[in-house]
Amino acid sequence: MKPTLRPAVIIDNGSTQLYPPLSPVWVERQLQEDGIRWERGALLQNPPIQEPYREIATASGLRAKFHLRFLDGLKTPIYTEKDITSEGNSAIRIGIFDSDGNMIKEGPLSKAKVEMLVLSGDFCNDGRESWTEEEFNSHIAQGRHGQGFVLRGDCIVWLNNGEASFGGTVRFKEGSSRTRSRKFVIGARVCVDGKTDERVQEAVMMPVTVLDRRNEASEKRHPPELDDEVYRLEEISKDGVYSKRLKEVQIFTVKDFLKALNKDANKLREVLRIKNRSSSWGKMVKHVRECSLTDRHELIAYRNEAASVVLFFNCVYDLVGAEFSGVYVERDNFDAANKALANVLKEHACSELDSAPFSYVMNGCLPVPVSSSENSLVSIPIVAPEAALQG
Repeated sequence: MKPTLRPAVIIDNGSTQLYPPLSPVWVERQLQEDGIRWERGALLQNPPIQEPYREIATASGLRAKFHLRFLDGLKTPIYTEKDITSEGNSAIRIGIFDSDGNMIKEGPLSKAKVEMLVLSGDFCNDGRESWTEEEFNSHIAQGRHGQGFVLRGDCIVWLNNGEASFGGTVRFKEGSSRTRSRKFVIGARVCVDGKTDERVQEAVMMPVTVLDRRNEASEKRHPPELDDEVYRLEEISKDGVYSKRLKEVQIFTVKDFLKALNKDANKLREVLRIKNRSSSWGKMVKHVRECSLTDRHELIAYRNEAASVVLFFNCVYDLVGAEFSGVYVERDNFDAANKALANVLKEHACSELDSAPFSYVMNGCLPVPVSSSENSLVSIPIVAPEAALQG
């Protein structure tokens, strides 16, 4: 069966015109449509290859010769109307560098005027490390209703020999929850009235969440710190029933909670009146175990003469290892017999931990005594190895 040729329909200025098959207009229209169909098919079979990011040429060249760089990271969590500081609780520093990574200590750039500002959290989320001035400026975050900037305070500094500190009060006026990414990026640029002929690429930090200060009182910490109040842990509210029950047994901080957990998890659960398989209990334990003890090397040592065993506990009473007949073994490397013996001796030791001194420190993977005195070791009731294994 031969295909039916239909007339071409063309609408021009509101009027409809019909052109019979094989007429010049009809042929031209068919060629146009066939070309479009062919092009679409070619694109589907051979989609265009996306080129990697290439920095857009600007009046100042393809790539900036100089760039600003923050010399510190931000201390988190960050709250509105709270001073922002570096991870070391000091002022945030910034410097200016050349393309070789050397700080510029002389010339006009070494004393440039620099301002700190805030960008939307999705700026450069594709991982690239360079951008144009126009791209940077287009991502500057505006305050609510497009009025003003997100930061307040001493946001402008003058470089001195290539670096400076934002030593005054710098605070977020509002949180990042209203933004699409729910994050902000702190950036810095050479001020408009302090620019030179050379482009200086702006500095940016990693995206951060800015929380409302009204939630600070009950905000959970990830990871928690030893000195944090116990209600910073998941499932424990500031004035809730769990918090009150813990206070009744003198558990006020994350450190107190960890000590009680490591000494006797079942007893702690009884204090909270919480079931073993409760999701609340699981969340509490998982959260408190995030606490970092990296810089805490002090150890409590307990010796059982009859068993020729010394148990070593860290600052939150977690058993980290033991010395069996003079040979130190990390807890994760205990065999079945060592584990059984250590568990029995641990029950005896736990009642004495609160009054025991820190007599050892962890040096690498081995405990080292801080004193050669045998009196630095707190003895526990002697339990023979056979009795321990049978118990």
